[in-house]
Amino acid sequence: MEGLIEPPSNPLDINIDKVAKSYSDFLKIPILSAASFTQDTADLLNVHTEWTYDDVISKEKSSFVQNHSIVKSSVLANTLVIASSMPVPYDVKLTCFSNAGSKKAVLTTFADATNKKTEENENRELLRIYDNEMLLKTVDLKKLDKHKEIYTLKSQWGSTMAWSQDGTKLAYMAEKKTPKVEPFLEPKGFTHVTCDQIDDSRKGEEFAFRQSWGEQLTESHESVVVIFDLYTEEFKVIELPDKLFPSDLQWVNNSSIVGTGYVHCEWRLGLIYCTNRESRIFQIGIDGNNFRYLSNPGKSAFSPRVNPKSEFLIWQEREVRGPHDKSREIMGLKIEDQLEAPRILYPTNPQTLIPVYQNFPFQCWSLDGSKYFVVTPNDVESIMLEFNISTDYRLTRDPLVIRNIDGIHSIGKDYILASRSSAIESPSLLLISIENQKIVPLTKSVRVISRPVNRLIIPGPVSPASFYYGPTGDDVKRNTIPLMVMPHGGPHSVFLDSYIPEIALFLSLGYGVLRLNYIGSTGGTTDTTERLCGKIGVADVQYCQAIVATLLCDEPNLNPTQVVANGGSHGGFLSAHLSSSFPVRFHFVSNADNSKVKFD
Repeated sequence: MEGLIEPPSNPLDINIDKVAKSYSDFLKIPILSAASFTQDTADLLNVHTEWTYDDVISKEKSSFVQNHSIVKSSVLANTLVIASSMPVPYDVKLTCFSNAGSKKAVLTTFADATNKKTEENENRELLRIYDNEMLLKTVDLKKLDKHKEIYTLKSQWGSTMAWSQDGTKLAYMAEKKTPKVEPFLEPKGFTHVTCDQIDDSRKGEEFAFRQSWGEQLTESHESVVVIFDLYTEEFKVIELPDKLFPSDLQWVNNSSIVGTGYVHCEWRLGLIYCTNRESRIFQIGIDGNNFRYLSNPGKSAFSPRVNPKSEFLIWQEREVRGPHDKSREIMGLKIEDQLEAPRILYPTNPQTLIPVYQNFPFQCWSLDGSKYFVVTPNDVESIMLEFNISTDYRLTRDPLVIRNIDGIHSIGKDYILASRSSAIESPSLLLISIENQKIVPLTKSVRVISRPVNRLIIPGPVSPASFYYGPTGDDVKRNTIPLMVMPHGGPHSVFLDSYIPEIALFLSLGYGVLRLNYIGSTGGTTDTTERLCGKIGVADVQYCQAIVATLLCDEPNLNPTQVVANGGSHGGFLSAHLSSSFPVRFHFVSNADNSKVKFD
């Protein structure tokens, strides 16, 4: 990485070529998107990692894989012995490993010899099954014509693909196939489909409105569960009753599936970033029979996770009303006990415990079923909570906290595969001992800013703390650093001290950067999200101004006449409000569509 660019006298008086070069450098830093590991011998851990980065030339996200082999005894002896492969480009939509790690399902998009999209291969997906790196099967899903595209957005839908415990079946979530329709005025002789493919009752509906799940989910209309049997090569498409929209699939033994079912409503509201939508946990046999609800109606229930013995199920739950997002209770149920009612395992009220704001990782149980884990925001950092349970699945103590963990990627017999980063340090891969919580880095983190920076935490009276990074050192004079104020979107979201290319960019340009959490933010040590309801545009604006004023008093190197408000979505809304309500303080504003306004 190049050194820090000289801070400009005016925040908008910059060399755009240098900015573009710096930004492209920061975008090249890879982000860990997936990781898993197996232990094939008594003393060898094999780690598979997938990384993504933004390719500014192709203007697309690119991926590569890298594998590591680790001598387990060297971890215990504090003399890590690790062999790493070279990064290999990896162009896939989804990868799913079996429990034993020997089988792998890979979903790719079809490309011809020239790598060009044509009408024939548009939206054409190939499902490949590997066993110990040997190709077992390839299925052209478009030619199969059982369903439309497979869902791959894990951040929204959770586990969209999962192996049965015996590795003989694959369950996945796909968009439901809809009958082909014909225009009123197209003669029969010119149609591109056969008569038996056309639904005459829907003639002329080729442009009919179909409800979707809104922002970023406009192609998500109706989902189905698909079961692929590797040995019979049968694909069974299962539609749930009550027009439920299934997602986040998990196996129970090898005979049934549990998941989250979003309840059908007359008019859908946007789902992304919103957990206040009614949903229920369901179970259904892989033959499509024996459907039942496991959670109670009138709630938002999601993120179901089955323990390794398929005896007990946990999930997260909150009321439907209220903020877009907030803390959740952890619920539990014995799966085979038809009479047992769901019970609260970890409450959020009274708020004497650490709130949980984030879904369970796909694999959250220890292999012996005695613990489960979740990562959640807590003030300005992500923490990992370890829940220890008794034989009747009740908590034996308050959760154990491990700080500064961005995500859990895989759990083995002795170790958890996790990752961490900061605003000025790239993501790194970690092993965490399940026995004693010892942390061993497997990959090195790169410090992306070469010069010294100062980090300040600004506590929030009724919100998570905000945090500031800015240039420091003997060469930095008083009142010389322009301040970039960045409130988050949501509004019920949170900024954490994790790697974001834009923060590194502004620091390299000589700005101080304030990542601003405010009243209504999630991630607080107590849940105060409801305090913003009915006060948007007033309480959050005043709160942001107060945090900025506190920082300007605490950091004398900042220039109070060069303060920029920069945000997107609700953060853009707040930036506009701040600049109009406090024009003497905020001299510049930049919103998500890159328009800029100067206030004299």
